[in-house]
Amino acid sequence: MTRKPTYEDLEQRIRVLEEESITIKQAEELLRESEEEYRILLSESPDPTFSFTPEGQYRYVNKAFAEGVGKPVEAIIGKNIWDVFPKEEADKRFASLSKVFHTGKEQVIEVRVPRADGDRYYITTITPIKDTKKEMLYAICSSKDITERKLVEKAKWESEERFRQVAESLQEAVWSSDLSGKYDYLSPIMVHIYGRPLSEMIGNQDFWIESAHPEDQAAVRASGEALLRNSRVELEYRIILPDGTVRWVADRKLLLRNEHGEPYKITGILSDITERRLTEENVKASLREKEILLSEVHHRVKNNMQVISGLLDLQAKASGNPELTERLNESQRRIRSMALIHEKLYGSKDFARIDLADYVRTLSQELFQSQKINLGEIDLIVQTDGSNVYVDINKAIPCGLILNELISNALKHAFPGDGPGELRIIIHEKKNTEIEIIVRDNGLGLPDDIDIHQPRTVGLHLVYGLVTKQLDGQIEVRRGAGTEFQITIPYDLSEERLL
Repeated sequence: MTRKPTYEDLEQRIRVLEEESITIKQAEELLRESEEEYRILLSESPDPTFSFTPEGQYRYVNKAFAEGVGKPVEAIIGKNIWDVFPKEEADKRFASLSKVFHTGKEQVIEVRVPRADGDRYYITTITPIKDTKKEMLYAICSSKDITERKLVEKAKWESEERFRQVAESLQEAVWSSDLSGKYDYLSPIMVHIYGRPLSEMIGNQDFWIESAHPEDQAAVRASGEALLRNSRVELEYRIILPDGTVRWVADRKLLLRNEHGEPYKITGILSDITERRLTEENVKASLREKEILLSEVHHRVKNNMQVISGLLDLQAKASGNPELTERLNESQRRIRSMALIHEKLYGSKDFARIDLADYVRTLSQELFQSQKINLGEIDLIVQTDGSNVYVDINKAIPCGLILNELISNALKHAFPGDGPGELRIIIHEKKNTEIEIIVRDNGLGLPDDIDIHQPRTVGLHLVYGLVTKQLDGQIEVRRGAGTEFQITIPYDLSEERLL
């Protein structure tokens, strides 16, 4: 049996209702305050924000949205999409936005807004708002301006596209990889160089080692390690194609770093240099053959001159005429001076020219021996300015004959009784355009009646003719405490010299 409510029960129930009423009013007030704060925040937000009904009517827009479409806020609220935008654009917008009402789920779309000062791009989040019965009331859209990011992406894409077009037009392969060596880009010419499809190479971290010739793999691996230290590496090595063909490639690698100086990527250019390497090998082989042939020519010329010298020696011994014997001996010495040139060239790595000072030392010592002069009685000094003076065979032979005559004359006439005395030979360059040769002795001196420009002896006549006619040089004689011959010979402009 139910108890009948008392007066006290009624008073208690009234107090509870009054308290609940106060709470609801407070909640409604707080809600209104929150909505106002939220509305102010949205209004001042730099991100375009709006809400719209399933029919496409704008319920709310903030300043950023209104500025984006170029109209005041009051001209948009209450209007539908077709009142704000041209029909074609409005249709596209409504089709994108209204998907949220069909799915009942939040949607994220990218929107392009055409403007006179340039298109703007936004990422828009569309959130459906439902009532207690899960019925769609409206949707709230919040947009983030991504124009700068889109422009950067566009510029990057255009840059990469230009890079790709340039890379694919080159005859050299352009590639890039991560720091482990795994290719992420290869220009199509790599297919021709390696004889493999790009799919076998891109993403294969060990491809560049595995495809290298076994004898070159260590060098290829070391180049990768050196790149991390030096940021730039160049290497030529062999690769093996699937059919066993061996090719030479030149790989120039560059380590890329970010703004903090940290490495993040490797790029490079790879060239097929097989033809060049084969040409170089053929040229080297041809040069070796020519060097051997030229060496043999110098050897044979030297031997032939020695034969001629031997014949003259036999003639001198058989003549019985002291004057004729001396002349034949002089001819022998001249032939020997020329043979010595070929002997020096035969024993040299450079078959086109000789070291003039070294030649003079050898020639002088042989002349001392042939005339039975003791080096201790007459001092021989060959002096240079510290650098080697090289002459080609066209100058070496006349220089040899000239020095042969001047040294022989000094040994025969300057020092009666074979000394004592000093014979000094000075060889040096003048301003890198001329060779100066000085033959100086401290002997008796050249007689006054001998004119070097109109010589009466065969030897001096030969010297003067070789200097002025064949070498296009000049010769001067100084008399005093001995005799000094000063010879100046120009370098040919086309002549290569080792300085």
